[in-house]
Amino acid sequence: MLGSGTLLHFRSWQSTFWAFSGFAGLIFVLACTVSSSRDEEATPLDWVGAAVIGAAVAVFVLGVVQAPAHGWGDPLVCGCRAGGVVLAVIFGFVEVRRRHPLLDVRLFSRPDFATGAATITTFFMAMFGFFFVMMQFVQLVMGYSPIRPPWPSPR
Repeated sequence: MLGSGTLLHFRSWQSTFWAFSGFAGLIFVLACTVSSSRDEEATPLDWVGAAVIGAAVAVFVLGVVQAPAHGWGDPLVCGCRAGGVVLAVIFGFVEVRRRHPLLDVRLFSRPDFATGAATITTFFMAMFGFFFVMMQFVQLVMGYSPIRPPWPSPR
């Protein structure tokens, strides 16, 4: 937030995309040049599970993104959201039958794991919602510049 706020204060909003593109390029170069260690007993990646959950997230997010333009009751929006949920359920059925699942969904039958996962998910949803609303509030309502909200400062 500090870096983005600084960029927005001195440059346009497009500069954040250029900065992250440069950072991604640096990470790519480092990933290609730094040697990595290999686990001799590594399990193969579950490409089927990855494709199904990727499609589930993409379709569900498409429905959420299209909702402001079409309305929450629009057949496209409802269909995308329902399709995302159906694909997530299919992901669960696929993962139970895989030898090396991407996510062992049987872990959610353990109360300690399920409670911990639900708690962390709820916490992150609340925090990201708070950050989203609070940054807009301090900029649009309180009139602060983009660089001021992330910096703790007394009034």
